[in-house]
Amino acid sequence: MDTQLAAQIATEISKRLPTISWPIIAIQSAILLIVAIAGAYIGEYLRGRAKNLATKADFESLLQQLEQNTRLVERVRTEVGQQDWAQREWVTLRRLKLAELLNHAHGLVRYVESREHSAMDGARNDNLYPREEIETISTLYFLELNIPVGAFLLEATRRLLTAGELAQRILAIGTDLDARQAVFDAFLGARDLHPLINSHDEWRQASRGLLLQIVGVPQ
Repeated sequence: MDTQLAAQIATEISKRLPTISWPIIAIQSAILLIVAIAGAYIGEYLRGRAKNLATKADFESLLQQLEQNTRLVERVRTEVGQQDWAQREWVTLRRLKLAELLNHAHGLVRYVESREHSAMDGARNDNLYPREEIETISTLYFLELNIPVGAFLLEATRRLLTAGELAQRILAIGTDLDARQAVFDAFLGARDLHPLINSHDEWRQASRGLLLQIVGVPQ
């Protein structure tokens, strides 16, 4: 290779070398490094921000769920309170109605005795017959007492029918005192007070047991 050829090659190589100086390359490298560091920081910041947003969203979701649960608890508590109030009112009502029912039973005993005394004079007793009140209250509030109440009403009805028959006989006899006395004696001899008294006692005992059950007291 002669000197002229070598010079030409050197000239061509020098033309193809980069025209950027080393200081510029250093500045570009520094800029790239800064950009990389800033990118990493911004990426970390964005990830942290996203995490914080997610945490806030979770907190708001939990808070909303807590509010819903609180409303649910309050609603259940209100419903339970209403049920408890209704139960207390039902207990109170049954207790009062039981006392009323027993008072009607005592009234029916007095009514039967009054009808018998009126029948001895051949008269009718216009006092109110409390059977309907007894049947209504027992049916609405005390189905547990159907058997003793039914037995009591049956015995009371038998006594009333006998008293009605006595009144008819006395009216038919008129003023014959001997005949009237004979009818009285026959009536008093045939009258049995125990069935009505016993059925009344059984009803009262059953009512007492039911009352203790209603108020929750052991028997």
